[in-house]
Amino acid sequence: MRPMQTRAAGPWADVFGGLSAMLVAVPSAVAFGLMVHAPLGGDLVAQGALVGMVGAVVLGLVAPLVGGTARLITAPCAPAAAVLAGLTTQLVSAREGGAALPPEKVLALLGVLGLIAGLMQLALGFAGGGRIIKYIPYPVVAGYLAGVGLTIFAGQLPRVLGAPSGTGFFAAFVGVDRWVPTSLLVGTASMLVMVGVARLMPRVPAPLVALVAGAGLDLLVRWVSGAPAPAASTGGGELWGPAVDRWSHASTLTGADLGLLFVPALTLAALLSLDTLKTCVVLDALTNSRHNSDKELRGQGAANLLSAALGGMPGAGTMGATLVNLHGGGQTRRSSLVEGALSLLALLALRPVIGALPSAALAGIMVVVGVRMVDRDIFNLVRQRTTRLDFAVVMAVAATAVGVGLVSAAGVGLALCILLFVREQMSGSVVRHRGVGAEARSKRRRLRADMAVLEKHGAERVVIELQGNLFFGTTDQLLSELGPLMGQCRWLVLDFRRVQSIDFSGAHLLEQLEHRLGDKDGVLVLAEMPTTLPTGTDVRRYLGDVGLGRGHSHVRIMSTLDSALEWTEDQLLEAHGVVTHGREQALAAHEIEMLQGFPPEVLSKLVRVMQERTVAAGEFVFHRGDSGDSLFFIRRGAVRIELGLENGRRIHLATFGQGDFFGDMAFIDADVRSADATAATETELYVLSRGHMEEAAAADPRVGQALFDSLSRTLAHRLRITDRELMALQGA
Repeated sequence: MRPMQTRAAGPWADVFGGLSAMLVAVPSAVAFGLMVHAPLGGDLVAQGALVGMVGAVVLGLVAPLVGGTARLITAPCAPAAAVLAGLTTQLVSAREGGAALPPEKVLALLGVLGLIAGLMQLALGFAGGGRIIKYIPYPVVAGYLAGVGLTIFAGQLPRVLGAPSGTGFFAAFVGVDRWVPTSLLVGTASMLVMVGVARLMPRVPAPLVALVAGAGLDLLVRWVSGAPAPAASTGGGELWGPAVDRWSHASTLTGADLGLLFVPALTLAALLSLDTLKTCVVLDALTNSRHNSDKELRGQGAANLLSAALGGMPGAGTMGATLVNLHGGGQTRRSSLVEGALSLLALLALRPVIGALPSAALAGIMVVVGVRMVDRDIFNLVRQRTTRLDFAVVMAVAATAVGVGLVSAAGVGLALCILLFVREQMSGSVVRHRGVGAEARSKRRRLRADMAVLEKHGAERVVIELQGNLFFGTTDQLLSELGPLMGQCRWLVLDFRRVQSIDFSGAHLLEQLEHRLGDKDGVLVLAEMPTTLPTGTDVRRYLGDVGLGRGHSHVRIMSTLDSALEWTEDQLLEAHGVVTHGREQALAAHEIEMLQGFPPEVLSKLVRVMQERTVAAGEFVFHRGDSGDSLFFIRRGAVRIELGLENGRRIHLATFGQGDFFGDMAFIDADVRSADATAATETELYVLSRGHMEEAAAADPRVGQALFDSLSRTLAHRLRITDRELMALQGA
């Protein structure tokens, strides 16, 4: 999305932007308020207009002060209107002690609902929910908004047709004889004007133009027909009439009443938060800015909390008014404050006449709003096989919202969120990479004879790198992938570095693998296990509680993957008669693998120029950057080659054991040492410097020829092994 070109900044830019936004936000707020109060009937319907305007004022002033996202306009919105209107309809039709639920009690419940939703948004903001709430799957959001839009459409179309209050959508649609031509004409004209203005003059506030056009046409029709003009009404008498009506009956609410509000409040808080954050993301893209999601949620929560307390509607950061503010020149959050202040002036000026606005015009505007809430792109999902489940989710949530109710749709959406998550986890393999035998080597360098055994019996040792979540949705997949490898396998290494969580099904699978390996005297090795689960549960204790390793010795937990690989290599070699930990006595020169096969007289001349050196455990043989040209042969012990980093961490590159050699790079090119060499245990070495070797070769050329021939063959063998490892990694 490219940054939007706006009017040049100036001292009046925020004023013009705020004025433009107010002209969009206030008419919409009036329409939304009337929509919420329509099921109450009587004078309370007109009071809805005042409720919407109070909400526009409070939200417009408080949200920018606490939240502070530049240019964001917060006002009553369609999702809030749909949720509240749906709940109002349900509460009005409810029965309490055999009698209809009093409208005053319904108003009190709506006020408490707004308070709870605001508190939930505040809690989300303080708990870091701004990051979490963005991860609700879009098909669920699209389905819910489509349901909201269809609910608005079905609820407002009867008012466009002029059907009596309480008439349902289908009854109004087929009851042509009950249509009122004046309402139909005014409502249709408002819809056409709103659509036309939005297309032809996108910078002009279409709801305001449509409302003015509808009201003007209504007056014209009444003047021509001689019908009396509608009486002006504030719908509540005093400015704070809605707040007084709400809270004067709050004492009659019971615990059961409040319990009914939890799910609608949670739904409302989630929708308002999503609507706000979606608008903020678009605003960021258009202005090359970055909003603070958690801070903005706190601002929205505080604004909705105060709006409910003062008798106003809840709302969110709205896309339409925000973009109008941006087009109008708004630069900072001052433009949002200007919109709130101008909304207050509009409330004071228009309060005496807002009740006289024609309901058909407002209903026509709401019909267009409802239709636009249905994302037409969702129908493209049905064309692709891979996205048909997403389309089904959208339809299921929308159908539930229309057929059952918005609260039920929220429950269906939550269940489908879980379904989509499980599908996403199951669509990708839990196995990131697998290696068999020599394809998964430790950093312990093995002599050629040892490598031959490891390659010959490699199928007995399997290494699996896992990823994602090991839970009920992926355990069967893992078992299927392991099936062909378990025939000869005796040592199974599972690398958990990239595993985020393990549930009971995953732990039970590990127990099954342990028993299967135990039947052939094998071992399950768990490497790089996380310390705790996301819930804070200790992993080792959790695995023990579900039975893993209980009473058996066929499972081991290793801190690093390399230690697990080295241990399983040692186990395989020992199982086939190879001693892996070295002899107590030091090797003679002819027992060193690289020096084997040298003619005796040549080897004796080479031994004469070599020095013997003993290095204590933990002592450095050499440091990175040291000068030196010596080659080291290990007679006893082991040496670790490590690379130190600037942050103090050390990377383990390789371990050389008895009978092997190291230091060949500096021996060949006489450059500085490229890594640190440390004795892993007390180590005895033969040390051959380049200068001493050249002296021996000068006396007998066969010394140099034999040494470099053997060194070349050994290095070539190491390079071939490295090539195989790189090819295995490339294929992972």
